[in-house]
Amino acid sequence: INTPFDEDFPQFDPNGTTLYFSSTGHEGMGGYDLFKTTFDPVTMEFTHPENLGFPINTPDDNKTISFTKSGRYAYISDLRPGGTGNLDVYKVIFLDVPAPYITYAGHFFNIDSVEIFEARREEIERVKKQILNMEASIEKEKHKIEDFKSRIEAIGDDRSDLSVKRLSVFQTSIETSQATIDGLLEVEIPQAQKELKELEIEIEIKIHLLNTANKSVISSFAPHPKTGEFAVIAQPGNYIIRVESNSFETWEGDFIIPEREQLPDPYLYNIYIENPAPKLFK
Repeated sequence: INTPFDEDFPQFDPNGTTLYFSSTGHEGMGGYDLFKTTFDPVTMEFTHPENLGFPINTPDDNKTISFTKSGRYAYISDLRPGGTGNLDVYKVIFLDVPAPYITYAGHFFNIDSVEIFEARREEIERVKKQILNMEASIEKEKHKIEDFKSRIEAIGDDRSDLSVKRLSVFQTSIETSQATIDGLLEVEIPQAQKELKELEIEIEIKIHLLNTANKSVISSFAPHPKTGEFAVIAQPGNYIIRVESNSFETWEGDFIIPEREQLPDPYLYNIYIENPAPKLFK
């Protein structure tokens, strides 16, 4: 590794087996070049340094290189045409190293930016409350009927003009209350119960990652059945995401994963569905 000339900026790769360094003493393209050498645990020696070659090395000085966790990406400092001035930092992609798998996670939202599973839960609670309110209205009307019946009973056989008018008002009120009860029991509550039954159907979603060339399915994923959170895992590339569901029409969108490392947490990717419930209530 060491020569009578200059060796500088040593750094191991993430696996700790390959040493990268800069040198003016090994055969290069001019000035400092970047080299690598691998440690052999059997012989307890490093292999003969290998020049990283063009386009990483140039006739100018190339001294530093820093690798990311996967070993597919590295960053160098260099003076190149098109830079912003003097030395610039450049990203290097080693195509012979497999790209890492990247995880994206998110939720499904409607056009009002409300998460559709949460929106469904809110709709269920709204309809349940509506049914409870209608049932309470029925009890209220029943109490009214009982009250008017008691008043009619109190009038007894009195047929004075005033009593006759009161009897007519009470009887009309009873009929009105009964009509309200009948409407709630026969129409409004059954409609609400039907709506509730449809809303309580579990939202089923399947996410497909498609090849952009022929739209063949590469992999498929499903969100959490209760929270709706989903994750998509793939290597960098250009894809199409197709979302199929029993609760909305099929959705498709471009899905581009840039060359990057996986973070400790997934990258955020939310999907916005224009109309998340067109299949319901048909």
